[in-house]
Amino acid sequence: MHFCFAFGLCPLLFCGFVASLGVVRAEIVLTSPTASETISSVDPELRSFLTLSGEARREKFSDLAYRKKLSYLRAPVPTIFAWKCTDGEEGPFTVQISENQDFSKPFSGVQVESKESEVSKEQHQASYTNFLLGRTYYWRVEGMHQAKKVLSKVSSFQTDSLPPRLIHLSGVSNVRDLGGWTGLDGRKVRQGMIYRSSGLNMPSPDRRDEKVEFSKKRPGEARITKEGGEYAREGLGWKVDLDLRSDPEVGSMKESPAGASVRLVHHSSSNYASIFKDSGVNAMVKNFRVFLDTANYPVDFHCSAGADRAGSLAFILNGLLGVSLDDLTSDWEISASPGFTYEKYWDPMVAGFDKYGKPNDPLHKKIEAWLYEYGVTPQEVEKFRSIMLEPK
Repeated sequence: MHFCFAFGLCPLLFCGFVASLGVVRAEIVLTSPTASETISSVDPELRSFLTLSGEARREKFSDLAYRKKLSYLRAPVPTIFAWKCTDGEEGPFTVQISENQDFSKPFSGVQVESKESEVSKEQHQASYTNFLLGRTYYWRVEGMHQAKKVLSKVSSFQTDSLPPRLIHLSGVSNVRDLGGWTGLDGRKVRQGMIYRSSGLNMPSPDRRDEKVEFSKKRPGEARITKEGGEYAREGLGWKVDLDLRSDPEVGSMKESPAGASVRLVHHSSSNYASIFKDSGVNAMVKNFRVFLDTANYPVDFHCSAGADRAGSLAFILNGLLGVSLDDLTSDWEISASPGFTYEKYWDPMVAGFDKYGKPNDPLHKKIEAWLYEYGVTPQEVEKFRSIMLEPK
């Protein structure tokens, strides 16, 4: 049964009548990104570098000026969301983003700007980042019109499936997800589980004062902002802050700069070829076992710059998951500072694993053999892989 208005036109007929007169219904119209777009947080110049062959990247990496440039290119590029208003719709505008069409799973990224940018009274935009790789997202905009809330139609976009997944975290540099790479049997490393970053706070100001005991050295000033800490806890869901820095750097710190609900775990760790020394391997075994407890996830691990000790642990974790040496190398290149070279740092660590396993074993088998020699069991390795590798 159809119900009609008092003046005699049914709603459907009335809509058709209005359309026939050429009247356009006022609404918020989404303009970018569109359903045909694939967005990426990776700077095009960085992506161009990462797609080179290993030999070509190594040649470019030998250029000191280019290495300096890489440290700037590793910041995530935000995506600009734009819309226009057709009948004077007003803010505040809210951009709603979700992996589900019904918006039941809100986007857990960040708005890079503090408020939407008003280009004109009709054109508006806002910037967001920290999207998962290889996903389809849906979005719409909520605004006000004549003191009532109005919603735009729903649009969608895709995200680039190529890693790295670069992360914006207020106050902290060199942050990214270990996930997204291709591992054993073509299975992807899970995203949103393990993050790596630079230090969440500065090293202790007393770190070089040998007269002050470790337990009395003052913690360094926080790098992570209040907003960054809130996002780490609620947006990224961090449960554990694995600090790889030395005792003098950490000092008397007992709580993670990301907040009291994030458990601080401190293992003074080594990097590069030093991981093969007794103290280095013992720390790495302790680090590895942090990732065997599912209650610890998501985990962030870091040293000071997020390049050396963090880079060495990233090599072991993703190497064990079957990520190729070329991908592991490119991931290291992103965060290496101007002073680092293959010959002094990277090559000795990679070559160190040749002493383990069989001569023709793939890298993940050599890392396995190294860990087994120091008490890690095959069951522990398989548990880590079951946690961190997506199903086939």
